[in-house]
Amino acid sequence: MNNEVQLISPMLNTPLVEMETSLGAIDLHNYANFTGLSYSINKIVLEWTEHRTGYLLIGKLPVTKFFLVFSDIQNFDLSPFGNGFPESEKMNLEHFIVESFDLNLYKIIFYFGNGQHLNICAKSISSYFE
Repeated sequence: MNNEVQLISPMLNTPLVEMETSLGAIDLHNYANFTGLSYSINKIVLEWTEHRTGYLLIGKLPVTKFFLVFSDIQNFDLSPFGNGFPESEKMNLEHFIVESFDLNLYKIIFYFGNGQHLNICAKSISSYFE
């Protein structure tokens, strides 16, 4: 069952590991595994799953999966993998930086444990969880 949750404007241009929502924050670095990205015409969905049962929370609510949905994509850039990173850390989210978060433009850069970064600029962002 999917439950939509509203995102709250975060601090801009600062490395973050928690995404603020209307139900509380969710830690996407310490308690979640980044499990994938799907792309369709003008839409990108990022997915995280719980690292350990019962530890991934939105506020105090336990969740098993969390999704960020970017729509009306303006720009999308995925850098190549870096070398020399431990296998267990390669797809972990190190942090993200929000450069813009307003009604007409959302720009977020995600940095992963393998040295890769994902830059998404879109006109709409939403989120949901299971």
